Amino acid sequence: MVSGSFDDNEKKHGVWEQYYDNWQQKMKGEYSHGKKHNQWKYYTKESKLYKVENYNLGVLTSKWTGDTDDVENRVEHVIDAAKDAVTGMVEEVVDVTENANSEEVEVISDPDAVGSVDVASEVVESKNYYGNRLNGEWKFYNEKGKCIEIGNYKDDQKDGEWKYYYNNEKLKKIQLWKEGKLMEVLSYVDKEGKPFDRGTLKHGSGTVKEYNAESKLISTIEYIYGEKLDWNDSNQLNNSAWNVYENETDSETLQNAIKWIKRSIELDKNYYNTDTYAALLYKTGQYKQALTYAEQAIKIAKKEDSNYDSTTKLIEQIYLKMKQY
Repeated sequence: MVSGSFDDNEKKHGVWEQYYDNWQQKMKGEYSHGKKHNQWKYYTKESKLYKVENYNLGVLTSKWTGDTDDVENRVEHVIDAAKDAVTGMVEEVVDVTENANSEEVEVISDPDAVGSVDVASEVVESKNYYGNRLNGEWKFYNEKGKCIEIGNYKDDQKDGEWKYYYNNEKLKKIQLWKEGKLMEVLSYVDKEGKPFDRGTLKHGSGTVKEYNAESKLISTIEYIYGEKLDWNDSNQLNNSAWNVYENETDSETLQNAIKWIKRSIELDKNYYNTDTYAALLYKTGQYKQALTYAEQAIKIAKKEDSNYDSTTKLIEQIYLKMKQY
């Protein structure tokens, strides 16, 4: 997590801090209208100070990197993006141009991993920010400086095409995202270029298949409206099923929603998912079953002292349909 403030021109100004996932401080320093100023301190996950830098309006005046006899605190770092070459073990470099509101960051592993990290497994990130949000193009590189992932963020959310590459630089897959939601897998091939079965995902709903390095299927994940469906979350299953009831007419999609709502009821039967089940049965023409579950929903609602007006209206619609047959 990163925190800090901006001046009126949206340039970083004042104290900025960064924290590890365990909420231990990673870095603390000061900006003066977009330029590093005064003292900057960097810490390991164990809260050990491993580096101190002093700046004068963006100019590095001095630097301390710990005891050179202590391998746990020794920091070495070289990044040459122009040559696509990366060596060394770790540090974060932030470069803010004077006339821009964005920054580019390149990161290689964590400082506390020095001495034990497998450098070959590390990934370098090229990040862009605007208004303290992830925006613009992001790139991820392997240990040889080859791009393995590239795509755009819009206000902290993936947006547009994201491309993934094997370490040999061959295209692996292309995903289409919209405002942080996975809408479609446009292509997915093995290392030889042979197409995989991508699943059925279209317009954010369907299945997504994933494969391991040996091209073996390892998972099939179901998505609804661009989000993973959690089969152990009763509320999400109910909400997803209700969205289908309100917005979809495709028979296959409706049958999938019935599977979700059955699982929701299995996890935690309540008025809302029982009512949803009744509504889906009604929409798929199963009127007798729909009536049974609508009546069950009302009984549950009465016990919970909940409003069930919508279910009463559903029962009226069910009777009307039953009279027509």
